[in-house]
Amino acid sequence: MIVETIIAGLTTIFVSSLIFVNAQIKRQRKWELEDNAPEPEPEPLPTIDPFIEVHIDTPCTKCRTTAKNQVNKKVSGYIYVESQAEGPALPTACCDDKCKAKKLPHLHANCYSCHYHWFMAPADSKKKTTETAATDLPKEERKEQ
Repeated sequence: MIVETIIAGLTTIFVSSLIFVNAQIKRQRKWELEDNAPEPEPEPLPTIDPFIEVHIDTPCTKCRTTAKNQVNKKVSGYIYVESQAEGPALPTACCDDKCKAKKLPHLHANCYSCHYHWFMAPADSKKKTTETAATDLPKEERKEQ
């Protein structure tokens, strides 16, 4: 009885060590494949369209529907929608941490009619010219030019 218990224990230890070694070999192969895999290409930066001042009768950049506010009607204490909003909505500031353009100054714009979403530059953004780009350089690099 004691000998059988010892044999069963040794067999269990041997089989479990084989299973453990097999798992380690599979993990090592997976790590080597991950190390040898090529670097993924970085995502391209999203395009940011120029600022458009949105107000009533401003056309959408995609479907050309003019902007129109929603009209509500109040009847006996209940509010009913008489006509839906159409065209581009007012752009909103970005507050999403997972936004694709979070590193660039931008606004989120959308259209009620065609459900098109795009990024818009803020109104106070300025385009860099060669003159302003030269003044952004450190003093040592400006002297060399």
